[in-house]
Amino acid sequence: MPMAEKRIEPLDEVIEQIVGSGLSEYDIADQVEASQASINRIRNGKQRPSDEIGQKLRRLRDRRLSREATA
Repeated sequence: MPMAEKRIEPLDEVIEQIVGSGLSEYDIADQVEASQASINRIRNGKQRPSDEIGQKLRRLRDRRLSREATA
């Protein structure tokens, strides 16, 4: 029986979800300790972030979406 593949969301999609929750690129950058320019480049597929920034972005998205679900 083949194992189900877990799809890892591209970080540009993660950033779009965070922006959709109401944060600006500047807000995101502040929360994940990156520059706004870096967030913009990641969002536009022009930069691959470090694993650490990727994890921070996913955690931020999860927190934002869980708040929306409980609101």
